[in-house]
Amino acid sequence: MGAKDMKSIRYLLLLGCLLSATLGAGVVSAGGEPRVLGWPDLVPPLPAFDDPFLALTSDQLARLAQVARFRERRRRREVLQEESAALLAELTHALEQQGVDVDDLLAQREDIKQKRQAAAESVDPSLDERRVRIPGYLLPLEFTGTRVTEFLLVPTVGACIHVPPPPPNQMVHVTFADGFETQGLYSPVWVEGTMAVGGGETELFLKDGTAGVSFGYRIDAIDVANYND
Repeated sequence: MGAKDMKSIRYLLLLGCLLSATLGAGVVSAGGEPRVLGWPDLVPPLPAFDDPFLALTSDQLARLAQVARFRERRRRREVLQEESAALLAELTHALEQQGVDVDDLLAQREDIKQKRQAAAESVDPSLDERRVRIPGYLLPLEFTGTRVTEFLLVPTVGACIHVPPPPPNQMVHVTFADGFETQGLYSPVWVEGTMAVGGGETELFLKDGTAGVSFGYRIDAIDVANYND
């Protein structure tokens, strides 16, 4: 067999593997098995955009935020006291010395904010009414006795507790009529059921009060199980 024939065979084998992976990734099998999702699957592809703020250090972002606040006060025709005006000049000069174009970044701020929000809120309509199975950590919302019947499923342990919540497309609102005897916030679970695509909001009760959170998906669960079972 010649080198050309071997090359053709390798190409066909590779093509077959790619087709198998593609077909198996996004479709419920003929036997009715659920599609197993990872959290990246909940984020649809969007047009890429240049986010210049990602190149800044945390210190530069903090200084830029201070500059923005001072400039906003001036825009409202407030007169800055001498100390504040001097600090504004100092912060601006320090950033410019580090190669940060303050005027350009502040001019782009609203546009970048809107693009980030669109990326965070985007959902994949192809998942609507699909039977799925997805792992995650639960944040209880409602109980029947000691069993959780409504909760938020999130990708990381302790999400929403001490840090800003994940974006809506990384939050799934789950209802489970049978209820689940949770082992705590730090024990991962599998959730299986029918997914509905569409946003909503709920109140999450924390030790130090409540927090409003937005979610991009819902699951009417038929099974919730410990991840390691």
